[in-house]
Amino acid sequence: MKKISIDPITRLEGHGKIEIFLNDEGDVENAYLQIP
Repeated sequence: MKKISIDPITRLEGHGKIEIFLNDEGDVENAYLQIP
């Protein structure tokens, strides 16, 4: 499984992050948006 992180999200004044988890075929398995 591969993980892609976007941290910080600059359009939200540097707050929050996105994590995307890809399976072995490269398809999105899970995606999370966290805003404190």
